[in-house]
Amino acid sequence: MDEQRPVVYELPVEILSRIIALALKMHTRPANILCVHRKWLAVGQAMLNSDLVFTSLNGLLRFPYKAPTPRSITFMETVEDNRDGFWDGFRDVLNATKACKLDRLVIKAQLHYSNQNHYDDIYDVLKRLDPTEFEWHLRTDKGSVMPAYGQSQYWVHVTRRLALIFRSRWAELESVKLVNFDCTKASLFRAFDSSLHPRLSRIHIEQVGPVEVGEIVSAVSRLPNLEELVLTGIYRDKDKNMEITVSELADAFTNANREGTVSVAWDDVQHKIRFIDAV
Repeated sequence: MDEQRPVVYELPVEILSRIIALALKMHTRPANILCVHRKWLAVGQAMLNSDLVFTSLNGLLRFPYKAPTPRSITFMETVEDNRDGFWDGFRDVLNATKACKLDRLVIKAQLHYSNQNHYDDIYDVLKRLDPTEFEWHLRTDKGSVMPAYGQSQYWVHVTRRLALIFRSRWAELESVKLVNFDCTKASLFRAFDSSLHPRLSRIHIEQVGPVEVGEIVSAVSRLPNLEELVLTGIYRDKDKNMEITVSELADAFTNANREGTVSVAWDDVQHKIRFIDAV
């Protein structure tokens, strides 16, 4: 009697795709699932390559960018120092990802403070991006704890040149998170505008100063598609000691309305803004 083929080999692609999707989420080594059968390989390989996550530059560089091309790429990199070739390699990656015509490009970078000496490299790389989501954390030896005054090396200093990045090329940007930025030389909030970022709907700003409360009011008024603004540790003074409060922001909206500088009322936007106490 002929051996019957296991029914799992004969499942329709739609059902098989759902089974593999569940298995890929639970299996400690997803690639092993593709060894079950060549049909599983054909279906699962496309799924594995659809939404890629890389935690190192080397992995991103080694990936074979060919059909089937990925739908999205998330790149999370922690740079402990400016090791030789890192930024040149990052430029090569950007060229490769552009060739893929991605639906989504997510960049999550955690840079060590010594990278401040390489702003030309950082600027050259970032200006080539057009990410859907962008996060830039400045890693400090204190974790996310507020650095003491005088330890300016623990902040990304926002130069006018760096601010221009957000004011030019990022038309696909939907979400941005920026942590530990010094705005003494240039404003971060003035960079956000619906004419430049028509899709921007989520902003998370943490440990940033000095900031004028009016800059936040103006930014919110320029972003009609904004759905969420999360503020943690936003400081008015140069020394980063005087934190902006929700009541100050509400008063600033009221005053701006009275003076006619903005048409958006506090009552219209307060549900979009969340203040989280700084740790």
